[in-house]
Amino acid sequence: MFITSRRLFGAAAMMAAIGVLSNVLVAQEKPTYKIGYVGPITGPNTSVGVGTMNSIDLAIRQANARGDLPFKLEFISETDDSKPAAGVAAIQKICSDKSVLAVSAHWNSPVAMATGPYLDSCGMLNLISGAAANGITKQGWKGVGRVNSPFRYVFPELAKVAYADLGLRKIAIVHSLDDYGNETAKEFSEEFTKLGGQIVFRDGYNVGDRDFTSLLTKVRSSRPEAVLHGGVSTEAALIVRQMRQLGMKQPYLGHSGFQTVAYVQAVGEIGDGTLVASLAPFPEDLPGGKQFLLDYKAAGFKDPPDVYGVFGYAAGQTLVELARRFGPDRAAIFQNYRTASDIKTIIGSQSFDADGELQPKKIGISVLEKGEWKKFDASDYKKNFMK
Repeated sequence: MFITSRRLFGAAAMMAAIGVLSNVLVAQEKPTYKIGYVGPITGPNTSVGVGTMNSIDLAIRQANARGDLPFKLEFISETDDSKPAAGVAAIQKICSDKSVLAVSAHWNSPVAMATGPYLDSCGMLNLISGAAANGITKQGWKGVGRVNSPFRYVFPELAKVAYADLGLRKIAIVHSLDDYGNETAKEFSEEFTKLGGQIVFRDGYNVGDRDFTSLLTKVRSSRPEAVLHGGVSTEAALIVRQMRQLGMKQPYLGHSGFQTVAYVQAVGEIGDGTLVASLAPFPEDLPGGKQFLLDYKAAGFKDPPDVYGVFGYAAGQTLVELARRFGPDRAAIFQNYRTASDIKTIIGSQSFDADGELQPKKIGISVLEKGEWKKFDASDYKKNFMK
C-alpha cells in the first residue's frame, strides 16, 4: 500500500511538472505574422516576378533564422499577372488577412497605380520593388512607398551616356501608350534635348501589340542614330527583332524593364548591343551584393534573382526592420514608415523621403554582350563604339 501511494504521488508530481513545462513552452512560442508579395509570378513577365519573390522570401527566412525578433514572419505571395484587375483582387485578398503586416507589390506601373487607393483604404503599406513610373509616389497615397528607382532618376543618366559617351545627336523614341512609356519618353527627351540632342521621331503603340513594322518603317525614315524604346521585355524583344529585319542597325536603348532573363532568351544574338539604364548597379558592386548572391544560391531557389532581385531583397530587409521598430502592427507600420532612417539594406544605409521613396537611389548602365548583361564602362561594346 505504501509503495502504491509513493508511485501515485510520483506520477502526479511528474504530470504536474510536465504541465508546467508545457505552459512555459507555450508562453515562449512566438506569435506569427505575415509579409506578402504580389507580382507577375504568372504571365509574360514571370522571370522577373519569381526572382523578386524569391529575394523577398530570402530576407524573411534570414530574419527568422537570426531569431532576434519577438515574433516569427511568414512569407506569402499572390500573382497579379501584370494586369491591374488581377492586382486589385490580390491586394484586396491580402488586405482582408489581418495577420499581414505589409506587402511589396507590383512590377508593372499601371498595376501599382490601380491598387494605390485600396492600400490606403485598408491601411497597409506597399513597399514597391519594381514599378517605376514617377507618379506612383506622387498621388498622396500614404500606403505606397518604393525601394527601386523611378524614371526621373534613370533616364537622365541614359541621356547623358547617349550624348556624351556615345556621341549620339539624333534619336527616335517608340514607347507604350501608358504611364510607363510616356514617362520614359518625357524624362529622356527633356535631358537629351537640354544637352543639345534632337528627338527626330516619337510615337507610341498599344500594350499588347505584336506587329511594329509600320511604326518602325516611320522610324527608319527619320534617319535616327539610335532608337530608344520605352516598354517591357516582351515588346522590346519583338521591336529589336523587327528593327533588324528592316535593316535598321542603330543602337537600341532602353530601361532595365527589359534587362531580364526573358529578354535575353527571346532575342538571342540579335539583342547584342542593347544598352539600358539599370535601376541599380550590378549586385556585386553594392555593399551587400556579393553576400546576397551567395545566400540566394545557397537557398536553393530554382530560378535566378533576375535584375529586380536586388530590390526585392532590399524590400524584404526593410519590411523586417519596420516590423522590428514599430512592432508587428499593420497600422503602426502604415502610419510611421516614412519616419524611418538608417535602414541597413543590400544597397547600404537608407532612409525614407517625404514621398515614401527609399533613398539614396543608385543607377547603373548595362549592355548586352554575347548573351550576358555587362557593365557598360567595362564592356567591349563601349571600347569598340568609341573607336
